[in-house]
Amino acid sequence: MDISVVVCTKDRSSALRRCLQSIFAIDFRGDWEVIVVDNNSSDGTPQVISEMKHFSPVPFRSLVELRPGNSAGRNAAIDVARGEVVFFTDDDCIVKGNVLTEVWRIFSENRDLGYAGGRILRFDPQDYPISVMEEPDAIGIRPGLMVYPGLVQGSNMAFRRKALVDLGGFDPVFGAGAAFAGEELELATRASLRGWRGGYFPEPTVYHNHGRDRAAAMKLRRQYDFGIGACYGKLLFDAGARWICLLTWCKRSLKQLFRHPSGLLRQLAGAVSYVRSRGHHA
Repeated sequence: MDISVVVCTKDRSSALRRCLQSIFAIDFRGDWEVIVVDNNSSDGTPQVISEMKHFSPVPFRSLVELRPGNSAGRNAAIDVARGEVVFFTDDDCIVKGNVLTEVWRIFSENRDLGYAGGRILRFDPQDYPISVMEEPDAIGIRPGLMVYPGLVQGSNMAFRRKALVDLGGFDPVFGAGAAFAGEELELATRASLRGWRGGYFPEPTVYHNHGRDRAAAMKLRRQYDFGIGACYGKLLFDAGARWICLLTWCKRSLKQLFRHPSGLLRQLAGAVSYVRSRGHHA
């Protein structure tokens, strides 16, 4: 099978319906499947999944993951995914009809590519511009580099399944519903440091219907900063990545110090929090 499409969801039944409708309208001539993971919802999500599966034009599988966190749900999907490439999007996203055609082209043309982020646009122009990636040009990431935050986001990302298996999937400490945000940054960076090439590609496009105003966006930004710091904190425990992590973080911190010092402080707090959590579980 070529591609597995994975959507994890929790208590967003209406948004999930719109997301799946857009996925079912995808025009892709390859062999693909849809996997929906319910992260223990308490609303009408199970009913929506049961109803929508009958409209799927391709094999459809639904799972229930009781462990909290988006990463736990994604890992459950990876365990059953049959696609050579696993494409992830969020339940509040609307995918463009050619998204899988573009994803498959990118991975087919780049056989050593392990992961890729795609373009994320606002579905509603009135939403605050956060959790988007509007860069029009491709950005390559050579193996061994730290991935820049925002290049690979959970709303529109794909991994070669072999890379996911080799890396052991997502770290359940990271992701929505877990201790720290930034599961996609953590995994993409880990892939890069393990020798996988990656990048951002503008052709695969999704529209993020997140509905956040400025106040909600600033709260999310604080969570992102904290999670970025936690990702750096985790790398400090990796002897092979420690020095490149420190060097890259120092370079980025110098730029951020004058433009966004509060964000840098939150990153430091996130790193300290992660290090402390490791110490508690040692």
